[in-house]
Amino acid sequence: MSSNKQVLQEVLESCIIEKIIREINEDDSTDLDEDDDDEIFILSLLALNEVRYIEPRVYNVFKSQINLLKNHPIFESGSNKLQAPTEFQLAVFLRRLETKEDIFAICSCYGIAEGTVILYCKRVMKAIIFNKEKYIKWPTTDQARNFVYEGFKAIGGIEEIIRAIDNTYFLFQNASQKDKEFYFTRKKRYALHCQGIVDFKGIFISYDVGWPGSVHNAKVYCHSSFYLNKSSFIINNDF
Repeated sequence: MSSNKQVLQEVLESCIIEKIIREINEDDSTDLDEDDDDEIFILSLLALNEVRYIEPRVYNVFKSQINLLKNHPIFESGSNKLQAPTEFQLAVFLRRLETKEDIFAICSCYGIAEGTVILYCKRVMKAIIFNKEKYIKWPTTDQARNFVYEGFKAIGGIEEIIRAIDNTYFLFQNASQKDKEFYFTRKKRYALHCQGIVDFKGIFISYDVGWPGSVHNAKVYCHSSFYLNKSSFIINNDF
């Protein structure tokens, strides 16, 4: 570990300990320096995740993710043993998601065990899925549908397009230990299918994930939630 990263990790560990102690001793008083402490804590996490340029946009996106997730019950301690701060668990999850390094490198970076990395990732994923319907939703009102129509028309000049659909793969770093041949794709990689439907901005409005990579796109489509309920999604001359 480089000396700079070691210093950052020491700062981070110090912040975690201070936050836990503060929560244990929490009373009705207001800590005037709490916002500053949180900022140092988040910036340390971002630095450990090797964000090359910590711009205000990156910082604000991370804070918005924290605000979205932190009130989920899964981050509440069910015993006297406090959980690590939500910020820390999210940082571990993002590092696991973005990097090609193995899980042991992440353990070394954050000073936690392999099982803890997996636990943090499961918690964050559950909290994200809980908020799915707030952000991934089909345009149902006339105003929303007309907005999408106009967006697609501005791109290609075709009227009444309500969505764009395509398939992609979520690649595995390693083959599945069970039935690995089912996950072997025509591109000779192990993966899961993902069928995504987006609006004119490329924002997801529906998706289906979980079919093994060897399954044909047509079969994934015919069993998707969109296809099975398309009469409630496609109206009049929607395309």
